[in-house]
Amino acid sequence: MDEQSVEHQSLSSLVGRIAADLAEASTGELAELRRLTPDDYGGSAFWRVVITRLDPELLSDEPARASALRQWAIILRALAELGDLHDPRHRLGSSMAEAQVSELRLNRLLRASGEALFDEVRRITRQLVSRGAAVDATDLARLILSDGRSDELSVRQRIANDYYRQLYRQQEKEGN
Repeated sequence: MDEQSVEHQSLSSLVGRIAADLAEASTGELAELRRLTPDDYGGSAFWRVVITRLDPELLSDEPARASALRQWAIILRALAELGDLHDPRHRLGSSMAEAQVSELRLNRLLRASGEALFDEVRRITRQLVSRGAAVDATDLARLILSDGRSDELSVRQRIANDYYRQLYRQQEKEGN
């Protein structure tokens, strides 16, 4: 098994454990997490997840620590908003196509980085929730964590491939 597959499984199981934790969280904790921003993540619900679920090595190096906390604030906000819509069987791109997220919105998400990525993830999450679309939040986490890394392009290409593959399937089904 290659390193990328191991990282995928590890992130997927981490997101799954956090989603299970959030299913047991109080409404107050969930509300706190839904208000997270990359610059304001200081609530107890956030730190509880950081301490109990994230790798301490990830948070030991100061420059990397600040970046990791910002990224995880975005991920935890999305997980709190998605609630029980997190489902590892529904890839992000496919779910976006099924929920009729526009190609323009997809392109904005895939081109965004930094603060703009937070804004686009928030918009996409809200749109998926409003349509009741199940989605693998691991894909959102991977998108956020890959921002600025060498694997950024491959993560974004996978989302686009899934979106257009699903869009094509829907068009084929409507045509028949």
